[in-house]
Amino acid sequence: MNDRTAVLFLVLCVAILLGLAFIFNGAAIGMLAPMIPPALLAFGLSLIREMVKKSVKISLTFDCQAMSGADGQEKVDSGTSGCQI
Repeated sequence: MNDRTAVLFLVLCVAILLGLAFIFNGAAIGMLAPMIPPALLAFGLSLIREMVKKSVKISLTFDCQAMSGADGQEKVDSGTSGCQI
């Protein structure tokens, strides 16, 4: 399993667990049908949020690696220490 597959699997797990919280709540109070739309909304929005978070982190990691030279020193001398993730 490569890194991208593992990240996608973890993102899906988080989204499914958040959606299932609404389903279990609806089942506990005996009103499962009204809880399906909020569960789907929570699943979808959580999936999007987690994927954006992971893609931004991967992008920032790539940018920081591109900014550093072969000797590990930053090429840009603007004092940016924002590359620590």
